[in-house]
Amino acid sequence: MLRVLEYNSLNALPIPVLTFSAAYTHSLKNRAYLIITFGSAVHTVGTFILVCLKVIDYSNHLIITHIIIALGVILIIYLIIKSIIKKVISRSKGIYIISAMSMLMLGGIADMLRYYVRRTETAFITVVGLIVFTTILAIYEYHRIIDMQVKASKTELMQTIAMEDALTGLGSRAAFVAYENEIMKRNEGSCLFIHFDVNNLKKVNDVYGHAEGDKHIIATANVLRESFGDVAKIYRVGGDEFFAVLDHDSAKEMYVLGVSKLIKAQQAYNEKENPPVLLAIAYGMAEYDYSLHNPETAERLADSRMYEEKRRMKAAAAL
Repeated sequence: MLRVLEYNSLNALPIPVLTFSAAYTHSLKNRAYLIITFGSAVHTVGTFILVCLKVIDYSNHLIITHIIIALGVILIIYLIIKSIIKKVISRSKGIYIISAMSMLMLGGIADMLRYYVRRTETAFITVVGLIVFTTILAIYEYHRIIDMQVKASKTELMQTIAMEDALTGLGSRAAFVAYENEIMKRNEGSCLFIHFDVNNLKKVNDVYGHAEGDKHIIATANVLRESFGDVAKIYRVGGDEFFAVLDHDSAKEMYVLGVSKLIKAQQAYNEKENPPVLLAIAYGMAEYDYSLHNPETAERLADSRMYEEKRRMKAAAAL
């Protein structure tokens, strides 16, 4: 049984090794690969049946096994070189494969020489070469998986950065656009768009500097979180512009409560921090029906109402 297993393993060896190499070099449709693997499979099965029927002995067909292995080695070398030249695989990947294949081929060559010179029928060195071959490629795969995980983490981090406003930590304009695309697919229900704008931010930046302007923006973000953070999605869509989306059955009641909280939080900030220019946030609201599949109309209405409030606030401040 041990002899049967050893010879069958040797006969079938080209199939997994060739398949692995062809997959690594993206050559699974190569005709030579298909012919050699098919021939190896037929030879393995045919030899096993004939030996079981006591028609032949394994040693009578060992030369065919060696020829198939030799052809497989030549093909693997060709596929690797071709893939490196055409840049199908990277040079580092090619080095790993060549190193692994070299160990396996040296083991096979050593066993063939032992057979033809000393008539030793074992494939011990080939087995050792196969173990080294598997180990080298396992090390390569380990490094590749780690590299993929690092790249995936970087990609995830970049996506998070893209979806989050760096200054305020609120959703970014990209996140707002993504949410717009999401709700455009809905057919039933509605939501409220609330457009916020920071009054006098240009004056703050021009007179007191952009550092003070950033404080103004951060303060606005904190006020919006305090007033709408528990019930709405909040985004910073521009320098001094923010959007909140209330997507609830009782959105209008939440809006009224949120505005009340906003006014109180704004006053509390001005009293506590006493900024050189008082924080004043204008706002406008509009309802969006999901069945319309066009949120821009509601957004423009919220924008228009926000500017009406902005003018009212400036008139009141002037008086």
